[in-house]
Amino acid sequence: MKTALIAILLLIGCAVTFAQSERGLTSGPVDSVRFEQAAGKPSWVLRGDLNHNGLAYEIADAVMYTRYFIFGDKAFAPHVEEARAAADINGDHIGPSVADLVCLIRTIIGDADPRLPRTPVRIRYDFDQGILSVSEPVGAVYVVFSGNVTPTNNSDLEMMTGFDGLNTRCLLYPNFNHATSTAYAEYDILACNAPIVSIEMVSPTGRRVSLYHPQIDIGLDQNYPNPFNSETWLSFNLPDAARWQLSIYDILGREVASWDGVGDPGVNQIKWNAAGQPTGVYFCRLTAHDTYMTRKMILLK
Repeated sequence: MKTALIAILLLIGCAVTFAQSERGLTSGPVDSVRFEQAAGKPSWVLRGDLNHNGLAYEIADAVMYTRYFIFGDKAFAPHVEEARAAADINGDHIGPSVADLVCLIRTIIGDADPRLPRTPVRIRYDFDQGILSVSEPVGAVYVVFSGNVTPTNNSDLEMMTGFDGLNTRCLLYPNFNHATSTAYAEYDILACNAPIVSIEMVSPTGRRVSLYHPQIDIGLDQNYPNPFNSETWLSFNLPDAARWQLSIYDILGREVASWDGVGDPGVNQIKWNAAGQPTGVYFCRLTAHDTYMTRKMILLK
């Protein structure tokens, strides 16, 4: 009788292992997410298992996630696509994002369930004389500053920074040892004397934040560098999340490049590679909120 029972349990175990291997799962939570492999065949990974070791919601996964914001996809190597799929912690199909990071950390410490309302929280921010401040508490902050700079952390959150060769990436995130729903930054949270390229925040509970800056007007900055050789950066400001279009025209009025989308409040930046275009004068035109702005650029080779 005992031998028969052991045999049945072994058969059940083998069946479970086979079923998991068929879906690409080994152990950990049942919750999984599908992604498309390079060959086009759908596969499955554990949500929260960024390091692809079969165990989700580990400190190692959270450490890998924080490194992603500084080093990009290199932090997810060698399983980049699997990690990006597993990084959608809150299941909103937006990410990787700081909202997912906070949800991952809070799930690891047992403070909250990762599935939170998807409606973003609206928070005002200011960036005046190199001081970044917010009107309400935030649980994590991800800011990209122009150039190689050293931001100062004025909050109780942990800070990680890194220079990618063009911009400085700065992440403020909850400490793994005592992160709770009350862990947050507020008021003057960062100091840095450099323009902001992009900014992203999340509430203390892990909800996405819709940022707005009432003092920012629509504006198109002069491209940098100017004159330029082949590549130049185009920066423009938006007072809120607005649809925009950026177009490049040559001296004869012919459109040679164009981009469009819905931009985030604050500074948005695009790199233009003018390889193949002749030396001469070009014009960059920004269209947003029925407002037009134009800047003259000079391409020298």
